[in-house]
Amino acid sequence: MKLSKLSIILICIGVFLLISTESQAALNTGTIGVNIVQKYQDAARSFGTTIVDAANRLFWTFALLSLVARLMKVMLSGGIDIGEILEQLIYWIIVTGIFSWLLNNGTSFASAIVNGLGMLGIQAGGLNGSSPTQILDIGFTLLASYLNNLSLLGILFNGLSFDQVFSGILVLVILAMCAYIFGVVVYTLCASWLYIYAGVFVVGFGGGEWLRDIAVNYYRQVIGLGLELMMLMLLVGTGQSLIISFQTMMSAGTVPLTEYAAMFAATFILLLLVKNLPGRFSQLVGSGSIGGNVLADKIKDKIKDLFKKD
Repeated sequence: MKLSKLSIILICIGVFLLISTESQAALNTGTIGVNIVQKYQDAARSFGTTIVDAANRLFWTFALLSLVARLMKVMLSGGIDIGEILEQLIYWIIVTGIFSWLLNNGTSFASAIVNGLGMLGIQAGGLNGSSPTQILDIGFTLLASYLNNLSLLGILFNGLSFDQVFSGILVLVILAMCAYIFGVVVYTLCASWLYIYAGVFVVGFGGGEWLRDIAVNYYRQVIGLGLELMMLMLLVGTGQSLIISFQTMMSAGTVPLTEYAAMFAATFILLLLVKNLPGRFSQLVGSGSIGGNVLADKIKDKIKDLFKKD
């Protein structure tokens, strides 16, 4: 019986020290999120050139098909008209050149849009000098503080009070919510880089006269992604500052259950906002086609006017 009791005591001590040590070691997890995002960014840049090369091959295939189709249409409509052929060639060169420029500079333009809107959200949310992925540090810091305020001997001989048990549950739930917010931030940042460098392939469809809406849609989606990232950074920055202010106002030593409840409420509200609002904000750019051929049609009209004047 004595050996059994001694074993239980040793197990409790080992588990307590393990949890406490891991909690302390898990601090500064914001650097983990930064490293993950950096890895995905480097990977996206590494295959970005390959994607653009493939998109260029697709682009010029469709562009040549469009040119042949236009010239055949002119020839079959009533004989060979040099003026009409010249008009079609000028139109094809200008429009194809514009979409080729949008393709080869697509990743640069998309990066500038997403980074600019994301930085705007960081500045508006007050995250200057800190990482949005540091939200997980708050949960681990709270867990470490809770564990440090527990007395091992008190647990072994007197057990845990109702407040201590319920406070521990709240701390674990807060940590889980912070982990979810952390995951959303890291996912959005990684997804933005993958979308920028892999999604540019669809701009290659801009070489086709009937497929330009697909190419322009890439830029519409990039703007929507940038708006989503801006709102996410704004929410995380504001919510993170609010939660940290709650944390700094907590009582020294044993923290009352009501203070943990206040932290729970603030974190839960931030989780709901992060989960629902950024996606809706990205819908401001609309979901339908924005007319990729509008620019081409305008150029065509101007060329026709030019030939009429001559």
